[in-house]
Amino acid sequence: VTVSGIGAISDRAGNPLQDNVPVPGSADFEIVLSSGLDYGDLPEPKYATLRDSDGPRHLVEEGFSLGALVDVEVDGQPTSDASGDGADDDGVLSGLAGLSVGYSSEIVVNVQGITAERAGRLDAWIDLDHDGDFGDAGEQVLQNAVMVEGDNTFSISIAQSALVGDTFARFRLSSTGNLGPSGPANDGEVEDYAVTIGGNPWLNNFRPLDVNNDGRVTPIDALLVITQLNANGSGPLPVPPTANFAPPPFLDVNGDGFVSPIDALRVIDELNSQVSGEGEAEGEASAADQLTLKSLVSEQLVMIEASSTPSLADFVPRRNRPQLKASQVPVASEQDQRAETQFTISSGIQRDDVASSDQLEDVLDLIGDDLASLQDGDSHDDYFARLRYQ
Repeated sequence: VTVSGIGAISDRAGNPLQDNVPVPGSADFEIVLSSGLDYGDLPEPKYATLRDSDGPRHLVEEGFSLGALVDVEVDGQPTSDASGDGADDDGVLSGLAGLSVGYSSEIVVNVQGITAERAGRLDAWIDLDHDGDFGDAGEQVLQNAVMVEGDNTFSISIAQSALVGDTFARFRLSSTGNLGPSGPANDGEVEDYAVTIGGNPWLNNFRPLDVNNDGRVTPIDALLVITQLNANGSGPLPVPPTANFAPPPFLDVNGDGFVSPIDALRVIDELNSQVSGEGEAEGEASAADQLTLKSLVSEQLVMIEASSTPSLADFVPRRNRPQLKASQVPVASEQDQRAETQFTISSGIQRDDVASSDQLEDVLDLIGDDLASLQDGDSHDDYFARLRYQ
């Protein structure tokens, strides 16, 4: 014996109810439903919410719910802003207001009614591409998550492919878990929410390689990332940014939510491309800018990518020699400057000039110290303009 939308009717031992007369289908039963069904409230027809659309529905078990409240409905309650259940959507306490592309967010979900006899499992989805379903890659943000009585904290990740803007999320609690975003469940509750996905605040959306947002790509962009890595190592960037730590500089060049050596590598590869004439440059680098990067090569950045605290020494060969003072850095004559523009970064790397590599290493060490004290962008450019590969 089955009831539409619920499935087989069973006794307390889990045995399906059978006809009790010899002629199949002729038995009469009086079935008393002590509780009803809980439905979702996402907008139709974009999402499956109504019974006729096989929307999600849960047989309400007293005391087993997301949050303290759950209501009984005869059908789904679709609304444009997922507000049809009103105050009954009280299970997700926090975390949905801070979703950002490429970042993880901590959400807190409250569950009531978990006992030794009844487990709690949570399945959840966010429509990341705003297309009206939850079937795309990365959209199931929680699958069969084990719940405990009271508050539960989870970290959910928003894929870099997610679209910025308003969308919807769906949470389903049950004792069995592994539910889909639609269809029936024997217990628990479904709660739907309107959410907004924000952009990555640490990514320069107009020019990702322009770390200092001065309208061009220069060595200062790579060195700002390197200085941050030297000071604090690789790691996630805070969302939202703090009062004392906010862009610019836009440290997340590749948009993955972290600052890491790969961010400096992206800038250096672009500068190498500018000098060698490959591809379209995002900004024109001056000859002085180009020459400062002759020992900042991509291969060395790749080797230290896994390091959490890279040093400037990782970018150039380390040799034992006295460190140069800033005053000892030679300044090239105007004639030397014209001659130096004939060298590319790659040709500078190929030169077997031990003293030159040593000298550049010492200069880079000084840059790492000086960058923290230089506040004005023009001062940065003037500083680099005095550096030459000798």
